[in-house]
Amino acid sequence: MKVYGVGRLTKDMDINYSASGICVIKFSLAENIYNYKTKETEAEFYDCVAFGKLAERLGNLNIEKGEKLQIEGRLSVKVYVNKHGNKSKYTQIILNSFELCGKKAGNKK
Repeated sequence: MKVYGVGRLTKDMDINYSASGICVIKFSLAENIYNYKTKETEAEFYDCVAFGKLAERLGNLNIEKGEKLQIEGRLSVKVYVNKHGNKSKYTQIILNSFELCGKKAGNKK
């Protein structure tokens, strides 16, 4: 499933390299969603990952917590068994592209 969205980084990106030397960046985006029933805004959080050249380009931008990012990717759902033997699902967005929507206020980078 294709996913498009805009959100703010919830913390600085986690940049690593695989054993074969491929760049891997993991991060989380937050989006404020208005709930019409409660008349309040609620935060939704999305785990994201980028690989290879895309991850390297993203890492070179030095994006920090609170900055806005537009993403396009696909959903990946993994099923795993936890240490108690219970099945759990983990969903993340695997990036195909991104665009920085501007630096946060006060950031002079």
